[in-house]
Amino acid sequence: YTDQRTFNVFSALTLRVNPIVQAAEQLAALAAHHGFDGWLINIENPLSHTALQHLPHFLSHLRASLRVACGP
Repeated sequence: YTDQRTFNVFSALTLRVNPIVQAAEQLAALAAHHGFDGWLINIENPLSHTALQHLPHFLSHLRASLRVACGP
């Protein structure tokens, strides 16, 4: 992580599933609002065990939300 604040924000998002769902839906809404197709998720930093466990759920929900918001 580039700074401790980034780590803290991502760690807080991955502690529970509900914020992950909300984050995915907000990212999809943002993409639709600004007229782009989706997001490039590039993970170059180590993830906590908890974050790693929740990552597949986040990515799958983000993909599904993007399909609804932006189309296939």
